[in-house]
Amino acid sequence: MSPSGLCLLPAELRLCILKALPDTASLRSLILASSSFYRSYVDAASLVVPAVVRNEIPASVLPHAEATWAASRLPPRSVASLRAFLADYSPYRELRSLPLTLTEALEWSRLHDHVRHFADDFGHSVLSSHPSHGESEACLPYIRPLSDAEAARFSRAFYWVELYYNLVRQDRPRVVRETHLTSKEQQEGFFDKFAPWELEQMGCARDYLDRKLSVAVDDLLEDEVEWGEEMNWRNDDTRDIGTLWKEKVMAGGLALVRRLVRADTYDERAVLLKRAAPYDSDYLTDGLWDEFFGGFGRDHGLNPAAPPFADEDSGPYDSWRRELGGREDRAAARYYYEDTKATERECGYCLWDRWRLDAWGPTGMPWHPDEVRRRREGLSEARERRGEP
Repeated sequence: MSPSGLCLLPAELRLCILKALPDTASLRSLILASSSFYRSYVDAASLVVPAVVRNEIPASVLPHAEATWAASRLPPRSVASLRAFLADYSPYRELRSLPLTLTEALEWSRLHDHVRHFADDFGHSVLSSHPSHGESEACLPYIRPLSDAEAARFSRAFYWVELYYNLVRQDRPRVVRETHLTSKEQQEGFFDKFAPWELEQMGCARDYLDRKLSVAVDDLLEDEVEWGEEMNWRNDDTRDIGTLWKEKVMAGGLALVRRLVRADTYDERAVLLKRAAPYDSDYLTDGLWDEFFGGFGRDHGLNPAAPPFADEDSGPYDSWRRELGGREDRAAARYYYEDTKATERECGYCLWDRWRLDAWGPTGMPWHPDEVRRRREGLSEARERRGEP
């Protein structure tokens, strides 16, 4: 059927086509290209927009997209609105509303595009890291793509990172403390609402972004004098300049991280990096480190099948529990984001389905020392074959 023929379809069929579109970008393109489809959209926008958003964003992550977007719309520097949001927030709440306007839907779409980009890249980078190739049984857990549950899990972790920074981001130095959530408020209103293995998932996403930024900006940050002068320095912060700059970029949001990682030239990356200079935020690493909050955490209870920590798969809990080394429950509930588990987080150890963990086996998981060594040897040999140093 020709485009002109589509325009002659009955209004009911045009409405069905609009509601079946895969994403909001396609919706915008169609209604801008056709006056008849535009009229159908205007007559039923409150039906079309939510339907297209559901087509674009999986149901398993829609509540997290909603919460993250809502946090980004809170009045600036209004600690009362932040407290009200956290009092009502739960990472396990059901979806409450969908955007009813195309403008809002496009904002959801752009956010989800960044989340999906990083989630897919993180998951696939682990699965493509195995030095072996072929159809052997040992390669099966690497050959199989991310399951729907795994893709949702990776996406949720990045939504949580973005949500946290939407809540604590400041676009100027914190002169007035009353405009900022306290450490205890962050702990009780945000971090204490997650299971410890979910906090580890958040840490996996945060560490992945740090690695991506290291590739993009480490050469820029070699001149510590120049970049130190650009920073709103915290006198009590002992971290190196490179680490602080990467934290600032993450505080700027996933969109800024993605633009900086994709920038082609040194000058372009320098301009984007300087855009992060005004951000004066608490950093996710501080929140995940127990010492920062003086021990305000609480025992979550460690039954992964019990509400509200139910996951569609036991893999994340089982993998996290395996790393505990026999700790008692109360100590285990505080076991997350430990320095000794950086390699495990690099491989997203608590983000995988149980079947994939079983296929890897105890000694075949990507974070097992033997597999880490084998992977590094394989990468080294590949560089040698390409003549790289």
